[in-house]
Amino acid sequence: MGAEYVWLDVLCLRQKGQAKDETQRHDEWKLDVPTIGYTYARRSILCITYFNGLGLPLDTSPAIMRSTRQWFNRVWTLQESPPSWLPGGLSTRPLVDARTFFDRLRGTVTAVNSRDDGFSLAQTLRERSCTKEIDRIAGLAYIFRCRTLPIYDENVGPEVAWTLLLKHMDPQRRTAISLQYPPCSPFGLWGSWERFLHSSETSHAGELRSLAGSSEDGSLRLVDPNQLYTNAQGVYCHSGYVTESCHILLGGTTQAGVEEIKLSCGD
Repeated sequence: MGAEYVWLDVLCLRQKGQAKDETQRHDEWKLDVPTIGYTYARRSILCITYFNGLGLPLDTSPAIMRSTRQWFNRVWTLQESPPSWLPGGLSTRPLVDARTFFDRLRGTVTAVNSRDDGFSLAQTLRERSCTKEIDRIAGLAYIFRCRTLPIYDENVGPEVAWTLLLKHMDPQRRTAISLQYPPCSPFGLWGSWERFLHSSETSHAGELRSLAGSSEDGSLRLVDPNQLYTNAQGVYCHSGYVTESCHILLGGTTQAGVEEIKLSCGD
């Protein structure tokens, strides 16, 4: 097909094998798993996708589409949705319910490559299958276009992985999550991973990001950027507004009909 290089996603990672190789595999996955999504980030790249498995013919029948192994039902395949793609496994056999299949594919590709915040797309993660729960969280780093990425540690739990991912989000998005998914504890900053994933609230990401501010001034920022490279939860701050002086007009009995009280803040 004229390709200079071919990327076979099925061979992208060292898989589990002999016990003596597990340490090497675990170390490789820390970096390889989160960065693989950026293979598809080049908008000019042509991606040939085998929706039913490498080398298998394309089958769009409803029974196959419901399989947990089907492309639409896997967490990691959201990142494999570049704007330029070709379906693999085409044959001379007519496809069953092809219009439904390609409409669904077009919607997924459009959503992944749009400038939307990704909140509505993130909610589709709960409908997809994965080997480990932290796979859903790692996939969000690509959907939310994080500039830096947390390492993939399969030994940490979902709540820890969620906290680490929040450190790598941009401050406005992090603040929007704090506003839309408030914490259950009195002194928390945002809701748990379970609350985020299973929330039934309608997302208003655009409005929330406006509330968070168009700049980073009013958003939750890491106090120490070096915390990005640790497993610490992170300490956050934001800039607040201070009223130096003001006048409050209250109803009163003066000649003017109002009582003026001057409040001074600061010097």
